[in-house]
Amino acid sequence: MNKDSRNHWLTILLFPLLGLVYLGICFMTYFGLFRIMETTVGRVFNVGFFRQMFALFLIILYFIVLRTKSSDRIKAFLLIGPIGTLLITIILTFYQNIILFVGLIVFVSLFLLYVFYRMKKPWYYTYALILAVLAALAYGWPRPY
Repeated sequence: MNKDSRNHWLTILLFPLLGLVYLGICFMTYFGLFRIMETTVGRVFNVGFFRQMFALFLIILYFIVLRTKSSDRIKAFLLIGPIGTLLITIILTFYQNIILFVGLIVFVSLFLLYVFYRMKKPWYYTYALILAVLAALAYGWPRPY
């Protein structure tokens, strides 16, 4: 097995495992900040707005990472957290209208696929996006109670 093929298999195996850990770290960071806000400000602040601002913050941080000289694999991997958080925010914001949040997720996903295609990004960007979409749907899909 050559080095290139070994790197592909490592990417295929490690992205989902480490991506879920990374997405969990993003959630725990949000939850920690939420708890700090809740104890200092009280329930006066808008939770949905806070979640949206946190997702926007992660997206902005990701754009900063894109400007670095890090490898494409690392940049693609680091896409999982911000995009997963953004998609979960979309689901939780519009959970009462499944058609709307599914449409927004499809729109965001197709837009990113177009950007990856235009920028000639390697396949693992698409793989990271697919993992983020699947994780977001698994986490945020409305469940009947």
